[in-house]
Amino acid sequence: MTRDKVLIMECREAWDGLGIFRRNRRRCKDFAYGRQWGDSVRLPSGRIVSEEQNMIESGRIPATNNLIGRMLRQITGYYRYMTGDGGREDGRLSLGGVAGSVGETDVRSLEEFLISGMCVQRVRGSDESWLPGEDVVNFSPERVFFKRFDSPDGSDARFIGLLHEIPLSVLMERFGRDDQGCASRIFENFRQNASGGQPPCVAAQTDFGSASADGLMRVVEVWRRHRTDVMSVYDVESGELAEGVRSRRAESRLAAVNASRRREGRPELIAGGRVADHWEHSWLLADGSVLGRRHYPDSHQPRVVVRLYPMTDGEVHSMVETVIDQQKFVNRLVGLLDEILASSAKGAVLYPVDQLPDGMTWKELRRLWSSPSAILPFKRTSKSIQPRQLSAAGGCAGATELLRTQLKLFDDISGSGGMLSQTGRQASGAEMARLQRDESMIAMLDLLAAFRSFAERRDRLIIRVR
Repeated sequence: MTRDKVLIMECREAWDGLGIFRRNRRRCKDFAYGRQWGDSVRLPSGRIVSEEQNMIESGRIPATNNLIGRMLRQITGYYRYMTGDGGREDGRLSLGGVAGSVGETDVRSLEEFLISGMCVQRVRGSDESWLPGEDVVNFSPERVFFKRFDSPDGSDARFIGLLHEIPLSVLMERFGRDDQGCASRIFENFRQNASGGQPPCVAAQTDFGSASADGLMRVVEVWRRHRTDVMSVYDVESGELAEGVRSRRAESRLAAVNASRRREGRPELIAGGRVADHWEHSWLLADGSVLGRRHYPDSHQPRVVVRLYPMTDGEVHSMVETVIDQQKFVNRLVGLLDEILASSAKGAVLYPVDQLPDGMTWKELRRLWSSPSAILPFKRTSKSIQPRQLSAAGGCAGATELLRTQLKLFDDISGSGGMLSQTGRQASGAEMARLQRDESMIAMLDLLAAFRSFAERRDRLIIRVR
């Protein structure tokens, strides 16, 4: 069992290079699932706190109206409807995918596609029955690394890999059963990088060198395409042609066979050579220890399918990212309306210093004044003054109309306005409702077509590796 320090460093550098993307994805994921007050703000005092903490310290409630979550449910639900039964039924158009085999996997992959702009799946080959999980597995972008490529589907990628978390028992059975040295290295790596694990269903940032749960090991899978010296050998007797990677061992074997044939008076093997691209598929531990390695011809495809959308000059800006600013503005307007209602009977007040009631502090007076149902004690100067209720009409100053405008803008910017609006209620008939629904999905066609291309490429890979 050897170590490949150079390759594991390349993997680490590629993973670190995607750090900005992972941070942006975590922000988009927070907004998608309702955690929308986590952005940092700088206070006049110079302190940097989250928007949620700033609002709480200001006595306000950070209200959230999660339009992004609704948008995701609508689009994934529409995808389920359009791919129902894997074909055309009741006017439904199949968008691709292996019907019934990876339907749920694709829906979750589409959800990730909307959140981060990247979807990644790993297809298990017929010779990889030892890998845990299903034949097609979604991989979080947290556990994907690659070097830059130009095609959005990664078809021109030359370096791509995944971070696996595999049980120790599976690794020992697959790689250490017939190699005691390998088994010892695996166990030593497990002992040094043992993790206490995370509570179930709690998101945590991925660590390159260690697994997230107890009993699992971090294993790095990497596909690397590089130029290789290829030796071709032609046998005149049988007419067979064989090719393989040139090495000292291969050249020594060729020389030995030809020497034997010369003694026997048989024609020698004819050797040639060329330079070609080859895929190198490696399994490594986090310290660079090589568990297994194979070489494949350039026509072979890595068992990793990736899609980025959109990718412009290497940048990816997901659908969720495009509507975050509108979502934040809607939340602020909802909070503003809540403040108007809460303070409709109270506001700023001019209070004479010499009129502070006995036994009351200014802090206590402010607390009472800010409460809509408070009682303010005061000394009356005449017996004709009786307790009375104070109220004042809250002025929205167009805030509700602005909120409606922002909701419409959110739908327009997301490209799903018609789908998210109440078109069905406004339609005069079933045909009109269908037309409005189809028009609302025009903006979605580009995104869904990109995902369909991803699913079709994955389907072709499934056929090749099985």
